[in-house]
Amino acid sequence: MPSFEETLTCPVCLDLFDDPRLLPCSHTFCCKCLRSTINSHSFVTCPLCRSRFFGQILPVNRIVSTLVEQIRQDKSDANRSFHISAKCYDCKSYQKLDVCYHCDTLLCNKCHHKHEIDWKNRDYRTNNLLLSKVTWLKFQINFKLRHENHCHLNEKLTELECQIKSHRHPLNRQQYQENKHRSKAIVDELHHIDKQLQERILQHVTVQSPICITPLSAASSGYSSDMN
Repeated sequence: MPSFEETLTCPVCLDLFDDPRLLPCSHTFCCKCLRSTINSHSFVTCPLCRSRFFGQILPVNRIVSTLVEQIRQDKSDANRSFHISAKCYDCKSYQKLDVCYHCDTLLCNKCHHKHEIDWKNRDYRTNNLLLSKVTWLKFQINFKLRHENHCHLNEKLTELECQIKSHRHPLNRQQYQENKHRSKAIVDELHHIDKQLQERILQHVTVQSPICITPLSAASSGYSSDMN
């Protein structure tokens, strides 16, 4: 037996009915789906029973339309924060509360709004720090290691930079979890590139500038001098 939502699905586009129209044969389809069945003689052919109708105004199936709107509303409510009547974590007042999908904190409407702004600012600062890290790593490659070929690292940093710039603040728990995992992967990748660069810079400095202890450098490093 089909589910309630499947019953309200158009058999042509396989989506919830959009502007459902009722044919004389009692079958219902989206208005846009029926347009594709109208031939040059203005005949409407039912996609299910193949009955043909000519020059008739097809009424809106208001019952189906109402039920579809109810399903869409229920889905929209399910994506919103879960409401509970309890004590607000911040202001300690007893009223209708929202659950923050970032940290599962129970907050009233006013505190939840402020809390959401704080999270957006935190998101913004984190993104800026990551972009600054990418810029710094590019500088390390293009200045300190300019005589070496590190195109693959530059390309990887450019790819990470695009990912960071495409970041959008999450609107629900699923998006938040996806962003959280993506940010962790970016941080780990930047840390790995940074470690590689520091090793290469250290090798470069060792090769280009071998350590030479002079009397002055020995004295300044705490070594005794026998020059006197």
